[in-house]
Amino acid sequence: MTRLSISPRFTRRSIPFSLGRRTYELTRQPGAPPWPAGWHLYVFSRTLAPEQHSGVTVISGDAGATVAGLRAAPGREIWLFGGGSLFRSLLEAKQVDIVEVVIVPVMLGGGVPLLETGAPLTRLSLVHSQSYPSGLVSLRYEVRDAAV
Repeated sequence: MTRLSISPRFTRRSIPFSLGRRTYELTRQPGAPPWPAGWHLYVFSRTLAPEQHSGVTVISGDAGATVAGLRAAPGREIWLFGGGSLFRSLLEAKQVDIVEVVIVPVMLGGGVPLLETGAPLTRLSLVHSQSYPSGLVSLRYEVRDAAV
């Protein structure tokens, strides 16, 4: 089964990586670490001009259909990093299997929402949790009604 993870976890494998425009723009700020070599980035945006963003694939069409097509490749794991709006679109299209959240023990007072308002009710099952000496807590959930 191909998996779409909503995850902050990184690996050294070459995988398709999906981002919304706002998250992508944050990763281009001065001081942001580079993406690992071999990772293919798909940026979902209705406003970015593809010719101005070499090294990534800018997609302005239907996110659910695009991700369903990417998932059709055997053995593919696709990750979404950030993008509350994109996350909502992919939940609506039943293209999310796993949700991973890392809780960082810092109160910011604001920020980018994990999920945009209006997302469908989605039931999750906790499959793994881990706490770290730093205070970080990692939670991994399976989406109960995900596409197979």
